[in-house]
Amino acid sequence: MRSGQTEFETIFESNLAAFVIFDEKGNILNANRKFRDMLSYESEQIPHLQWESLTGTARRSDGGCDIVERAAADGSWRADLLSSTGQHVPVLIRAAALDASRHRFAVLFVNAAEMVRSEQDLRKLAGRVLHHYDSERRQIARELHDTTAQNLAALSMNLTMLETALDDRERTRRILSECQKLTEECLRETRAISYMLHPPLLDELGLESAVRAFFDMYRRRTGIEVTLQIPEAMSRLSPEIELGVFRVVQESLFNVHHHSGSPRAEVRLARKRSEIEVLVRDWGKGIDLTPSENLGIAGMRERVRLLGGRLEISRSDPGTLVRAVLPAES
Repeated sequence: MRSGQTEFETIFESNLAAFVIFDEKGNILNANRKFRDMLSYESEQIPHLQWESLTGTARRSDGGCDIVERAAADGSWRADLLSSTGQHVPVLIRAAALDASRHRFAVLFVNAAEMVRSEQDLRKLAGRVLHHYDSERRQIARELHDTTAQNLAALSMNLTMLETALDDRERTRRILSECQKLTEECLRETRAISYMLHPPLLDELGLESAVRAFFDMYRRRTGIEVTLQIPEAMSRLSPEIELGVFRVVQESLFNVHHHSGSPRAEVRLARKRSEIEVLVRDWGKGIDLTPSENLGIAGMRERVRLLGGRLEISRSDPGTLVRAVLPAES
């Protein structure tokens, strides 16, 4: 028996993973070298530690212990532990009972600092991608508006003058008239695409003007009626937040058109202390709440998160409700 116990202690102490054994009250009975090194504890400090010591929390008044309850259910989760120097160390935890009587629990800790850093790097990368995406859209919109649209406008004027000059030739006039109609249609589409990419009114006059102009264009192109509720005296927000709100409204209404089948939609903007709330509601068939998301929703969710906000998409009765809450200042 002693030989088996010694072998277990050797394996436990030399394991490359951080292991701790707790009793049913959350007291630490043993912790291996990997765990001690991870949190900068000495061997003699271990017998004086409890789960609450590692998390900086107070003992529960009911005598229970969170880690014991989770371990009893073979739980796994993520938490921050306190090192001996007071530093927070993010860890992944896997726990299980060591015996049927559930008096001892083995807990595996994996240092998640590298994972956290990777997540932070990924979020920064996502932020840069979205910023680059918006910059590219703004540039394309400017070029469409300043160059292509202007050229089409000049062509339209020339065709008008040419049609007048050749009004004695019926067939030529019909051809030129058709060219004029096509040019005007191209001009409308170019302006619409430019606006969809980046509305100039957003920079010039602010969120409300940009949203109302987008609604007018949206109604003409889709036939869907959209109403807007907005505070009368809503002040300007930072450019990043205004763009974020506009993109949430835009993407939500695109989804109404492509997926919901709703004949109408409603957008509500509200300023609540240091936050702005965006609600987009339709009366269609309702969103499919499966784990998969289209790229538009995924991009919208990431944009809101990067701005420090939160996004909720839920079924309404009937239809779908999109709710985004963003800080009033970025």
